[in-house]
Amino acid sequence: MFDRPDVAAIMEALSCDEIDQLPFGAIKLDKDDRVVFYSKREAIASGMGERGQVGRDFFKDIAPCFATDEFLGLVAEARSAPDFSMELYKIGDFADSEAELHIRLFSTHDQALWMLIERESDMVAAN
Repeated sequence: MFDRPDVAAIMEALSCDEIDQLPFGAIKLDKDDRVVFYSKREAIASGMGERGQVGRDFFKDIAPCFATDEFLGLVAEARSAPDFSMELYKIGDFADSEAELHIRLFSTHDQALWMLIERESDMVAAN
């Protein structure tokens, strides 16, 4: 599902429990970069564990490593284009500074933003 062109519509139709069961992490940010949803899979894979993430500023409180000019530029672009969707790769996150992350970034109708995060371990398990 990660690579499907209609993933935005699918994600918006799933319940929180269904999103938690996906084979990749999922984070939804509101228009002010506050976490609206942080999947259980992402919490475990990122090393954030049981700490509550909802309501926190993603780029300041959770993942300042994502707060680069390049990534924040993509976020701004996504919010200005209603059908924005892109994929990118990033090295490292909170749990593993060497891990390769495959990120799918797309906007929603209300200027929210989904980040789907597939890690090397997810990709290996899928094959």
